[in-house]
Amino acid sequence: MASANKAVLAEINTWIEVMTFPETEPLQIPEPATVVATALEHFSADFTSSPTAVGEALDNIACRGWGEGGIAAWNAEKSWNIGKQGYRGDAIGLLLGLGIGIGKGQNGPELIASGVDEYEAHCEREGADSGDRRWNEKWAKETIDYLSDPASARAALARTDLLTVDD
Repeated sequence: MASANKAVLAEINTWIEVMTFPETEPLQIPEPATVVATALEHFSADFTSSPTAVGEALDNIACRGWGEGGIAAWNAEKSWNIGKQGYRGDAIGLLLGLGIGIGKGQNGPELIASGVDEYEAHCEREGADSGDRRWNEKWAKETIDYLSDPASARAALARTDLLTVDD
């Protein structure tokens, strides 16, 4: 169970609700905000230290899925130009899969597979194409590397401006 506070869980839940709506099939995961928090906290509790830290982590994961440059390039683009919401929704899907895998005690290739499986299920619920499995596995590995980097956790902890679903 995640130790994230109620404000953080509420923030994660808001992102999940907005980023997974409307999906053609309902999300079949009980307490999805807790699952995402578990995934983030597994790497560092700093990622769930505040709602702003959650947003920092989510955007960094989304920008890796975007694949068009680092976080600076991502931040320079307007939301409506690149569909940031869709990439954030994909990041939520990946985090749900990582949280499920962590809950099962998985690591390494099993954890990557769990993240990709749930991301692909997210795309299926949306009626979207999830793309190439090898690319998705690369994205999952990059996400785990990002989450495993103490500097990433410190940056999330230091963030002060709250993202909104319209950013």
